[in-house]
Amino acid sequence: MNGHRDGDDHGPVSSWTREWFDEAFTNPVTRESYGVPDDIRVASERIVSAYGIRGICDPMWIANVIARETGRGDGEHTFYPAHRTLAQRLADAQRKATL
Repeated sequence: MNGHRDGDDHGPVSSWTREWFDEAFTNPVTRESYGVPDDIRVASERIVSAYGIRGICDPMWIANVIARETGRGDGEHTFYPAHRTLAQRLADAQRKATL
C-alpha cells in the first residue's frame, strides 16, 4: 500500500482531504482520535502538503516529532497542553525513565 487513496505514486495527491488527515490522526486499531492539539495538527498538515509527503502514517509521525521537540508530548501519541510547566514535563520524563 502506498499510503494514499489515488494509487498514483507520481503526480498530484488528491488524497489530502480533511477525511484523509482525520484518518491519519486516528488510531487504526481502536478508531479513536489521537487527540493531536490543533496547532500541532495544522503544522503537520502544512508540512505534509508543502513537501508532497504521501504516507498515511507520516502526518502522525510528524506531529509526534513536533510534540517531542517542543515539550508538548512524549513522541508516542501522548500530548500535553501548551501551558504545562517545565516542572510538570520533568516529572513526566522522570516517571517514564523509571519504567
